[in-house]
Amino acid sequence: MLEALYASMPMNKSVQANWLVNDKAVLCQFLESAERFNRHWRAYIGGLDLEPVNQPRRDFNQFCVLEKDCAFGREGVAEGFEPLGMIDSAYLYGRFPVLALPALA
Repeated sequence: MLEALYASMPMNKSVQANWLVNDKAVLCQFLESAERFNRHWRAYIGGLDLEPVNQPRRDFNQFCVLEKDCAFGREGVAEGFEPLGMIDSAYLYGRFPVLALPALA
C-alpha cells in the first residue's frame, strides 16, 4: 500500500526554496517554538492532579508488609521492603524533561 502511494506521488515537481529564509531565521523560529513548548509543558505538569496516581502507591506502602505477613502466616516475610516513592513534578521532569535549548550569541 505504501509502495503504491509512493509510486503515485509526482516526482517532477521541484520545491522552490524561500530565499528570504536563512539558517539563522530558521534556528530562531525553532528556538521560539521549543521555548513555547517548554512553557506549555511546565504549565501542563504543574496543573496535573497526581493524587489518583499517588493514592494507590500510599496504600501499597501502608499495607504491603501486613499483607505479606498474613499471606505467609509469619512476621518478617517482607524484610527489606522499600516503600514506593510518591510521584511529583520533580519525578516527572526527571523522566520527561523540558527541551534543553542553546543560547544564541
